[in-house]
Amino acid sequence: MNKIDGVVFTTSPLHVAAFESARADEKKNIRSMMQQYVFADGERYSIPYFPANDIRGRLRRKGARYVLLALENQGIKVSRPLYSGLMSSALTESIGDESSLEELQRARRNLYMGVFGGGARMISTRFYPADMVPIMRSTIGAGMVPSSYDIDLKYHKDGKLVSVEHGYSLMNRYQMVRRDDVLQVEPMDDLLRFIEDAENVIPEYQAQILGMRQDRKAAKKKKDEGQSVSEEDLKKRDSQNIYGYWAISPGVPMYFNLRFDDLTEAQVGLLVSAIRDMFSEPIGGVVRAGMGRTNPRGLSMKYNDEHYPLFDEDESSLRLSSEMEGFVAAMKESLQKMDPRELLSYFIPAKEAKKLLNEAA
Repeated sequence: MNKIDGVVFTTSPLHVAAFESARADEKKNIRSMMQQYVFADGERYSIPYFPANDIRGRLRRKGARYVLLALENQGIKVSRPLYSGLMSSALTESIGDESSLEELQRARRNLYMGVFGGGARMISTRFYPADMVPIMRSTIGAGMVPSSYDIDLKYHKDGKLVSVEHGYSLMNRYQMVRRDDVLQVEPMDDLLRFIEDAENVIPEYQAQILGMRQDRKAAKKKKDEGQSVSEEDLKKRDSQNIYGYWAISPGVPMYFNLRFDDLTEAQVGLLVSAIRDMFSEPIGGVVRAGMGRTNPRGLSMKYNDEHYPLFDEDESSLRLSSEMEGFVAAMKESLQKMDPRELLSYFIPAKEAKKLLNEAA
């Protein structure tokens, strides 16, 4: 099968929020990192990872944007339902009717649908990302990473270098502070300059916040003593806060693995362009604080038994390699022929779709 795979290095902390945080972390206001168990050589290990479904969604949205820009160049704005469908694969749950053979064949030829699928009849996607996992002994042993990527990460323990086996060795806890400038009266000159009636408003605000904190502290004490206290009384109301995140450390090699069917060159061009765009911006959570930056220049593509580097080696920007130019040119040519009515037909009931296409013919 055709594939795009290789090493992606984290260049800043990478955080993906777990659905359920550990209770101890919740009490400390620390967000847990997504992790999974893997088995290697008969032992169980916990590893952090970047989920495949997140990659799927990001690539779909990046691919859809190329379609939308092409239609905009034709002077066409799409309907809200079509926009939603392109971005999220369907307008609603499956409408219930089945795809015809003609529709499936037409969808396979379509630049967008032939890669990302979806629609009212849930046409299959034709690309298959895996979870992006750290390259370490346990993930290699579990078969998640090819043995050719034999990167033996090590760390210092008791004066010795030992191999990383468990995911917690790859993570750090990062703390952040949200400061309330008005409460702390900093910078005072700006507060006096920009806030109306600052001399009276600021002391009133400080008294209100400090009063709420005292009430919350008293409610916590009552709860500790076994008395009945409402959740509302325990709720924190002011904005100043200290919180933290568990995240994969910078410099960790991650294995990116995406397989795809026998796509046309234009469809390959759309897929690699979407991958470039995805890695051109931070991924994961807390990106506003500088997390989620990566270096994906180690990726390569195998297509029809030929091998291609995905990106060039220029460190100043993330650009597709010259070997990708033919695929991108085919994509651009296909985009110029994009028909919004055909696109919409995949996202509406079959009878409506048939009528729409007959009117367009």
